[in-house]
Amino acid sequence: MYKRQSKELAGYFAPNVELVIGDKSGTYSKAQAEMMVKDFFAKNPVKDYKVMHQGNSQDNSLYTIGDLTAATKSYRTYYLLRKNGDSYLIHQLRFEDKDE
Repeated sequence: MYKRQSKELAGYFAPNVELVIGDKSGTYSKAQAEMMVKDFFAKNPVKDYKVMHQGNSQDNSLYTIGDLTAATKSYRTYYLLRKNGDSYLIHQLRFEDKDE
């Protein structure tokens, strides 16, 4: 299941993605980011996800803040989408531990 989740999500990644997973952060290529997200989902099977807030930034970017409940932890999520041609791509993705 997690392979499919990460593959589907990576389909929306920009060529370079700013990724934060716990204490790991950086800007990664689409392929690198997909592997990191796949590893995250393998270690944290998703039980539930709720969108807490959505909005637009001044530069017409879209963002969503949510709560992800995994098997053993909960995470605050954030992703930022920017327009690329006729579609929006993920430029930033964060999974931050809510327990810390």
